[in-house]
Amino acid sequence: MPHPARFAAATLIAGSPLSGGPSGAATETPQSAVLTVLVFLAIGGLTALLFFRQELNRPPVAEVEAPEDPDDTETLTELAPAPPAGPPSATLHISSPGGEQVVAVDSQDLVLGRDPTCAVAIADPQVSRRHARIYLNDRVRWVEDLHSLNGTLVNGLPVTRVPLSDGDEIALGDTRLVFRLAVSEAGVTSPQGEGA
Repeated sequence: MPHPARFAAATLIAGSPLSGGPSGAATETPQSAVLTVLVFLAIGGLTALLFFRQELNRPPVAEVEAPEDPDDTETLTELAPAPPAGPPSATLHISSPGGEQVVAVDSQDLVLGRDPTCAVAIADPQVSRRHARIYLNDRVRWVEDLHSLNGTLVNGLPVTRVPLSDGDEIALGDTRLVFRLAVSEAGVTSPQGEGA
């Protein structure tokens, strides 16, 4: 009786170019069976590597031990880690052909564009419907171009994705946005405090 793995490999490649012909005749050689098995193992190994690479890039999830008594919420509160400090509060000072406005940057993901469904809708024909987004990554705000037609500039330089600092100027079409961190976060004095 043939070995089960060799039989399975021979069955898989019957009729393939490795089998010796289109007729599917059993002209299987041990070398082609081994080759087929190695190809399957290589594909499986690559798939596993890609999966584990994605898993390593995910942010860690805090695990909290559940209390023995499900009604004991006080125990669960004691076991839960303190929530991380929130993101620095910031604002966008927007100057566009449609006017000027100040927008609080307090959400995790802020999409900027001409589309009225965007978190920050900009009335500028040079701005794409979904032009760019400002998002939070590890307590740092970033701006990312969303494959816009005219691109996104930060401090005069074209960018795909870049972290933002206090005072950075973002250009979307004819619209200028100045990113400002809150006074306490930026370490600068407010204009009101200078003369008082």
